[in-house]
Amino acid sequence: MSKRTLSVRRKIAWLGLAAMTALLGACTEPTGGRTGTAGPRNLVPGSPPPPPTAQPYDPGTYKVGKAYQIAGQWYYPQVDVAYEETGIASWYGPNFHGRKTANGEVFDMTLISAAHRTLPMPSVVRVTNLENGRSLIVRINDRGPFARGRIIDLSRRAAELLGFTAQGTAMVHVRLLAEESRQAALAAGATGRDMAAFGPPPPKASPSVEVSVERLTNVEGVNVSATPVLSASPSQQTPITASKPEHVNEPGEAASPPPFGAMTAINDTRNGLAAEPAAANPILTNVAVQARAEPINVKELPNRETVEQVTVEHAPNIFIQAGAFRQFVNANRLRARLASLGHPVNVSQVYVTNQPFFRVRMGPLGSVEDADRALDRLVALGYPEARIVVD
Repeated sequence: MSKRTLSVRRKIAWLGLAAMTALLGACTEPTGGRTGTAGPRNLVPGSPPPPPTAQPYDPGTYKVGKAYQIAGQWYYPQVDVAYEETGIASWYGPNFHGRKTANGEVFDMTLISAAHRTLPMPSVVRVTNLENGRSLIVRINDRGPFARGRIIDLSRRAAELLGFTAQGTAMVHVRLLAEESRQAALAAGATGRDMAAFGPPPPKASPSVEVSVERLTNVEGVNVSATPVLSASPSQQTPITASKPEHVNEPGEAASPPPFGAMTAINDTRNGLAAEPAAANPILTNVAVQARAEPINVKELPNRETVEQVTVEHAPNIFIQAGAFRQFVNANRLRARLASLGHPVNVSQVYVTNQPFFRVRMGPLGSVEDADRALDRLVALGYPEARIVVD
């Protein structure tokens, strides 16, 4: 056999081996989820993602989950149809693009989605950027964020639409949309006990009817109100449609109490603070979100890029909430301890389910970075339940 023939055969063998290796590599995909260790499929961290491919709607698997612990902190997933919170939002993208989410979907950073630590998956929330008034409806299908001081982690596309990709974080108001969340749960296979947690479905809206008004003629000696009087008389009538405008809180108007249990009070008997029941953190309620005229189709949410411009009554401020107590003396003792940290500390009285509590807050703070540093100091001093709030 000539050397030339042997060389050709060796080249053919090497080419066959290379083709086999490439084929096996193409059949292998990383696995994992929001907190997994596998890298994103066909994507180098920091590089732009591939264009999304058209796929049928994936409702994922309905999941609430049991209590879990991350970095020493416990989280308790549950259905909370009254959920509403203000705080700091972050966003995630390239490092998780292509991985599976906590309920089995594939995360696509170019679509609209979010991660939350305790709400059911999927859930539907309205996220409002309090810094620019942009508001977006987002579907939650993942767990996170697990950095202290963050309440929601948005996909890159959702962050782009809300206008904070460049700065990385934003002060936001998050509110669960109960009916849309119910629809999303049903689409993901929730049944029986799962749906019972949402409570009874809302009653169907009664049909609107046309009514008419007629002014009464003045009777001598009787003062007639200028308010139109409803009448069934067919003569001289102007048809109008009966409707009830959505109520929006005016500045300074008292808001309804927030859901109970939104935060845990500081219980530190070693430092002279008596153990007390948990108190809820009052939320920002004067974010006037425009009413939607049409129902939302949950199947369209990953691609629904409708951004509403809403009214934010005042510029948001960042605080660290260290605790809330039934006894003023306990709140005042905590205020005195925190005063040495160099930030203003105040005690204010709030009502939770008609019960008075004294809330201890540090701030306002100048930026998210200042709040992160202050929160780390409080945690290091032995107050692990302290958290960032926006008001």
